[in-house]
Amino acid sequence: AAVDARAATTDDPCTSLASIERASTGANASTARETTDDACAELALAAAADAAARAQFPLPAALETLHVAYVALCKACLFLARQGQQPSWRVASQAVHASLRLTLEDARAMETLCPSSIRLINRRRRSLSMDDAVDATANANNNDETIVDVTAPEDADGSGFHTPGYLNAAFDAKENASALAVHGARRSARSIGTYARDAAEMTNRYGVNFHRITERYARAFRRGLLDAVERAGFSDEDASARPLRDFVDAVRDIRERERIERQASVGDASRLDDRPPAPPRTARAVKKAKMNEPNDSSHSACRSREPMTVDAFIDHLKSTLASRGQIVHTEYTPNRPATREALAEDVPLSAATVAAFASVGLDIKRRLFSHQARAVSTLLRPNPAHVVVSTGTASGKSVCYNIPVVNTLLDDPRATALYIFPTKALARDQLRALRGILAGAREEDTAFDVDVFDGDTPEVERNEIRLRARCVVTNPDMLHVSVLPSHKAWMQFLSGLRFVVVDEAHAYGGVFGSNVAMILRRLR
Repeated sequence: AAVDARAATTDDPCTSLASIERASTGANASTARETTDDACAELALAAAADAAARAQFPLPAALETLHVAYVALCKACLFLARQGQQPSWRVASQAVHASLRLTLEDARAMETLCPSSIRLINRRRRSLSMDDAVDATANANNNDETIVDVTAPEDADGSGFHTPGYLNAAFDAKENASALAVHGARRSARSIGTYARDAAEMTNRYGVNFHRITERYARAFRRGLLDAVERAGFSDEDASARPLRDFVDAVRDIRERERIERQASVGDASRLDDRPPAPPRTARAVKKAKMNEPNDSSHSACRSREPMTVDAFIDHLKSTLASRGQIVHTEYTPNRPATREALAEDVPLSAATVAAFASVGLDIKRRLFSHQARAVSTLLRPNPAHVVVSTGTASGKSVCYNIPVVNTLLDDPRATALYIFPTKALARDQLRALRGILAGAREEDTAFDVDVFDGDTPEVERNEIRLRARCVVTNPDMLHVSVLPSHKAWMQFLSGLRFVVVDEAHAYGGVFGSNVAMILRRLR
């Protein structure tokens, strides 16, 4: 639309605006075709009413020209915003027909006369580079950018002359209005005074009623100019001949007097009357606020390092960090004596396997827990069966599969094993534990290599792992992406596969668990 406007050669200043409107309407062609005759009639009535208002309440020549320029600038900025672009002055001014001769000073005059209709926001276009930093003063103007934010009062019959309360707060605090943030179509409260646009306004600005919204903005701006003429106190004959600068200076004097009166008043609460009410606090915000409440001395952080039993630790929590009743119930589960079993004599355990586990302090022939002994016996018998171990945390579940794997791979140089873990951290922990066990095997025994094959494995090492490693630790995603699609490259490993260990099986639930089940079926 900006290119079409710059290419226009007619003297009619509305030509470039028509290009913008046609582009805006074209972007919503399907919606435009659904526009009813009633909507067209409503636009026609609004245009007729606006023409009647112009005839009944004429503006001085300087302000009438400024009004035409505002309408053009308003349509350009709203169109840019609808396309997801920041309505910067550089782009918006180029979209306005050259015959209007719109300058940045004219835009600043609009902001002074009608701050509820337009705001100019200065920002840095980009950070200074090393070369720019050498002459930052000379390049300051090149790095500044002005955002044009056109708007209108929430009241349908409002006047653009009224200064929003959040801007009064900013001026009273001697802050520049350019500190306001422009967030496009996304509603935000991160502006001065926690001001946020009404949701209806944001919907209208970027909705399909482009003509209707621009008409509403134009009417609010015209009412603001009429109020400015009235407040300036010029006579009708005198005002018609005065330049724009006189109206701007008069309004600035009026606003300065109002600011002084506000500072002198007691309470000064009227300046924020038009601020939208704060949204209700969510349960999460209330909980966060309670967590951030200052604690008294009895609720201060615990720095005790004294060794405690379980009962003493619970009592300590109830008297310090949990003194507000956070611990509502304490239940004691009685301990059970460990049940140990010796492996049967017919379980084929090699001397190398026994020595390897003995090096980490585990007597696997006589001192296994009952569930460990049953699992090992089931896996090492002549007709092994699938085994699921479901016991508590730190109950030695990994021993249930490490003993059969180590024993089989030490005895059979062609046997392989595949360990599948849901997370990389668990895989790395198991890798360290298994390598520690194998380090205790005697030198004359046939050892085997254990490696991790996951997304962190370097590409240069992956081929070596496929050919050399006989125990591969991986995860379901890597099995799906790299191993099974390249099963020919893994032929040597897969042909000798004897054990598939799926650790943390309870983690494979829902959609993730269904995917892993399909992967295991492919592997089988």
